[in-house]
Amino acid sequence: MSDNGTVMRIIAVAATVVAIAATAACKKPRDKLAAELDQACRDAVADGLVADAGPWLAVGPPAHIGSEVDVDEMRALTESFQAGGATRVQVAYVEIEDVQIGGMLVVDLPRAAAARADLFRRYAELVARLELDPVADHGQPCLLVGLD
Repeated sequence: MSDNGTVMRIIAVAATVVAIAATAACKKPRDKLAAELDQACRDAVADGLVADAGPWLAVGPPAHIGSEVDVDEMRALTESFQAGGATRVQVAYVEIEDVQIGGMLVVDLPRAAAARADLFRRYAELVARLELDPVADHGQPCLLVGLD
């Protein structure tokens, strides 16, 4: 079962990603931004409260639910990212009273420029639709997509 510390850690990781995205406008070197975004991804999965999205979503409600986005929408996003070239998609979640609540997708990015461009195009559509804080492609190995 998750405690408040785990919830606070997920919130802190999401805040870090937003801060990194905001500082991108300050023209930090691309390698520095990529390293910061990479560390944010590592922090997001450090607790071990992540699972491959496909099997996690297959369980579905009532044991696995989304925070602000329902499981069907999370499944559609996962499939879209995979079709766009993601090498892996995971769900980061908290557990409260035997219910796992997914609040973030951790999307491992491909190295190929064309695949990355397609994936970030899909991500931009999601950002616009859900009014998320966008993160640009800085060569980072993964993308955190907060859904809460």
